[in-house]
Amino acid sequence: ARACYSAAVALRPHSHWAYFNRALATVPLRNWAEVVADLEQVLRLEPTFHPARLHRAHAFAHLNRPADAVADLDAVLA
Repeated sequence: ARACYSAAVALRPHSHWAYFNRALATVPLRNWAEVVADLEQVLRLEPTFHPARLHRAHAFAHLNRPADAVADLDAVLA
């Protein structure tokens, strides 16, 4: 699935959905740095897309970055 979403990113680099779906497809691989990178691109393209912040908080927790995780959760609740 990740390869398909990578193709979607290549075809539509300005689509936050392509990056978001690739990030979600990367979660089972536990490559948290790649998950964060894709979700950061989502938020650059669509800053108010809160599902990206929620999933990035989860990835930050796995990367032992609790302050970043809390900041994302706070932003969602604000």
